Amino acid sequence: MAAGCIWAVAGGKGGAGRTLLAANLAIQMARSDRNVILVDLDLECGQLHGALGFTRVRKGLPAFQAGDARLTEAAVDTSIPHLKLLGGLQAPRPPDETAILLARVREGLAELEGDVVIIDCGSGRSRTTSRLPI
Repeated sequence: MAAGCIWAVAGGKGGAGRTLLAANLAIQMARSDRNVILVDLDLECGQLHGALGFTRVRKGLPAFQAGDARLTEAAVDTSIPHLKLLGGLQAPRPPDETAILLARVREGLAELEGDVVIIDCGSGRSRTTSRLPI
């Protein structure tokens, strides 16, 4: 089953609260018995895992980027029923690597099994983000 809907939480300024908003939105939707996949797509060093109480996340986008897991396999269960987390990159990547990763993520979103996919896009003001052909 493909994702029912995809919500992207994005903006231009860092520190505006996108990560906290994405995490709380996902938690509340999961508590209402929706299957939610929360994706950390902050390209400069995602911290979404910290908002959910993880010190680090095994798998996630690094495993997906390395080819060690499909996107669906890279998401991990959280302590909240119905909520999975797809952890983000922990260090910035060169723009060409990031563009390839984003294209692969875009293709893989269709195979995520959830009622809702919420994507924390991070700040759009980083050098890496501003150079991407989105």
